[in-house]
Amino acid sequence: MFNCALKYYRLLNEGFDLLHTFSKDKSRHVLSALANLSKFLGCYDRFKLLKEKSGLTWGHENSFEAFLRIYKSDNESALKWALRLKESIPYYYYFPVCFLALTGLRPIEAVNSLNLISAKGLDEYYNPEIGVLEHFRFPSVFLRGTKNAFLSIISDDLLEKLGHWHYSISYNMLRLALKRRKYNLQLQELRIYYATYLRQKGIPKESIDFIQGRISKDVFIRFYYKPHILQLRTQVLEAIKPLENQLL
Repeated sequence: MFNCALKYYRLLNEGFDLLHTFSKDKSRHVLSALANLSKFLGCYDRFKLLKEKSGLTWGHENSFEAFLRIYKSDNESALKWALRLKESIPYYYYFPVCFLALTGLRPIEAVNSLNLISAKGLDEYYNPEIGVLEHFRFPSVFLRGTKNAFLSIISDDLLEKLGHWHYSISYNMLRLALKRRKYNLQLQELRIYYATYLRQKGIPKESIDFIQGRISKDVFIRFYYKPHILQLRTQVLEAIKPLENQLL
């Protein structure tokens, strides 16, 4: 988002006609960056006016586009990509990828989590009674309005690896390390793979949403869904054990 704002900030003066030449996804990303920049600069009304004049929308996909994306997707490609990295990049770059794949966090959340562990250790972060990393203890890092991370279920093997993690890494470092080695970026696809994998193993959608920080306004979720965390942890770890064996 920062890079998009830096590259296209002039459009707040020149207008948004250029965005019509971009793909739907790129146009949405640039619009999002400019919206946030305009709020920071105190000219969000100007952003809304320019957006309205240009006839641009946020470009959310319709049902047919969603169908085509699902129908044509190769969900296993993200796992194959991660396994290739295991054999070809240094551990301090590979382990964040592995950690992301085994927790379903967003890429920036995974990096932030590892940096917290490196700086502060696990004592203030890991809850040994239920076997989870409690991200909600650090609201300024993990609670971001609509994009939140509340907890991550961690196996004993992964916990041991985290106990020895002492590197500091950024998302940009990881992205550039993969780019230099001619790897395309599939970090977000690993989060998608994690959710799909758990669903195929019989974990309820509500539980997956809960783990990945999605708390909808649905009445059932808000008032009636009360999962037993220890039982959910057991179910999730049993489901992802074969995946963990491959990646760790």
